[in-house]
Amino acid sequence: MRNVIVAILMISFLFVSGCAKPNEASDSSDKNVIPNKSNTQVQIDSNANEIDATTSNTIVDEQSEANSFFNSDILQLNYKGIFLFDDTLEKDVTLRVNEITSLKDGKVYEFKLDPIDGIPNERLCLGYFYVQKDKIYKMEPTEENLNKLKVSGELPDNSVIVCQDKVIKDELGEGESGYHHYLEISGDTREFHSYNNQVSTGYFETIIWEKNKGMISYKSGYGADRDSIELLLSSKNIEGRGEINMNTSESYNTCIIKRDSIKIGQNIAGLTVKSIEKNQNSIADLTFSGEITLTGTYEWGETGDGNGCIFILDNNSKSKLPVLEAIGEISSIGINNSDVAEKLLPLETGKAVIVIEKYSIGERQLIAKADLIKVLSGKELN
Repeated sequence: MRNVIVAILMISFLFVSGCAKPNEASDSSDKNVIPNKSNTQVQIDSNANEIDATTSNTIVDEQSEANSFFNSDILQLNYKGIFLFDDTLEKDVTLRVNEITSLKDGKVYEFKLDPIDGIPNERLCLGYFYVQKDKIYKMEPTEENLNKLKVSGELPDNSVIVCQDKVIKDELGEGESGYHHYLEISGDTREFHSYNNQVSTGYFETIIWEKNKGMISYKSGYGADRDSIELLLSSKNIEGRGEINMNTSESYNTCIIKRDSIKIGQNIAGLTVKSIEKNQNSIADLTFSGEITLTGTYEWGETGDGNGCIFILDNNSKSKLPVLEAIGEISSIGINNSDVAEKLLPLETGKAVIVIEKYSIGERQLIAKADLIKVLSGKELN
């Protein structure tokens, strides 16, 4: 009996000892919770650092992938400028490309011309350009827009894409009143156009980009080219940290029209397509509404449609007028209203700055015609 009791006691002791060990282990584990958590935290922090590093690399990679239509190494560009304000000014000008801020998806730059006598300061800034690897946005150069982009990451409401590899169609119909904007693609060039035809003096803007060269042409202003700025990229004195290929013509015409792309209501260089008359595979007449200022030489003589006044354009005016791709450069225009021209241009020949309207072109004998409205200045040729 004693042996049985001893055996029972032994078994009980072993059972209690065995049950106590898990509890002790649990207590021991509780004592190690902080170290274990510390170890876990270290692991989490390590992972977080890896995530941050990955994110950081992603940002760097996105910004390092260059946009082929914008060279971030260029600090300034030189342009041949034409300014129509109180007076007509032709001048070589410098455009500063200032980095404003760097964001996750790209960088914001300010395009601003150096001071020019007679040109308002607010017209010297072309705007803020948000350059991403696959597109370029343009926005108004305000602190409000910049803060919205920096703080929330959202584009300002008035932002528009001015360069990308995908065509943007005008959301408004032909001749529809409102703010029009569209982007055309032709080979290595991207042409952005915008205009407001709600009023005859509405604002217009054209920006042309070329791959590996950047912004090769810019033009903006109001109806009849009032307060207008036109810039044509020069091959001279490109300054910055890098080099770009500048095999481009200073007389690049920003107003070339293709037969199959022209439509009524389209705005080209501040003029609006009013009517189109086609003759099989050619354009017999393409008439524009709006006014435009031209400089050149006039002379009276045979025009091809009888005796009349011919206005021979200078080089700057040649690049301002819309032309048909099939015809090429326009060197002169015939004045339709000879009775008005006789009063305003009475001399046999002379130099003048004139304003025209109802400009028309066509694949015909007298390629370009227009109505003379007024003469801003003129003098007799020696």
